[in-house]
Amino acid sequence: MEQYLTLLQDGVAAAGLWFIVGFLFLENIPGVGLIAPGLTVLVLSGFFHELVVTHPAQLYVIAWITIVLADNVWYWLGYFGKEKITWLHTIADHSPNVNELLTKQPLWALCTYQFMPYFRMFLPFSLGMYKLTPSRWLPINLVASALYVGVFLSIGVVGALLVESVGEIDQITTNLNHILAGTAMLYGILLFRQFNRLRDKLQK
Repeated sequence: MEQYLTLLQDGVAAAGLWFIVGFLFLENIPGVGLIAPGLTVLVLSGFFHELVVTHPAQLYVIAWITIVLADNVWYWLGYFGKEKITWLHTIADHSPNVNELLTKQPLWALCTYQFMPYFRMFLPFSLGMYKLTPSRWLPINLVASALYVGVFLSIGVVGALLVESVGEIDQITTNLNHILAGTAMLYGILLFRQFNRLRDKLQK
């Protein structure tokens, strides 16, 4: 973890905003997001904000716009890809219970999708593929991304004022990742149980 932290620190120092924007975009690619955790990048970007911007508010806006754009790339790929790509169409048509499971989640749950590590890199594409309407998706995406950036960037910005070393911020970030990973596991179990109930219901 120390080497990874050094890589991020050196990247921010060398490339500034371009490094942050690039990393946040990479995090949204299914699979790649496993090695490009946006939470860590946001916290560390906040901690080193004086190296890249003149005021933290600029970083909030840039990070929010980047995540919104990246999520929308995948949402619209899923949305239009279902009609253009045969195997996506086949998957969607043969899994109506997944459609029900994803698109009928409570609004509060959909607005917290950014906080679900591992799930969040797949959800925009999946919600697009299963035709969550754009009129629902866009407000959810804007609010969820604002919450995500606001919480984790603020931890870094405040941490820069309160702690003396990046190692302390690293420990905070590690603890947050563990908590969110545990929450994601519980959420996955809940979704799996809902999936089984919907499957049984459709089979009757």
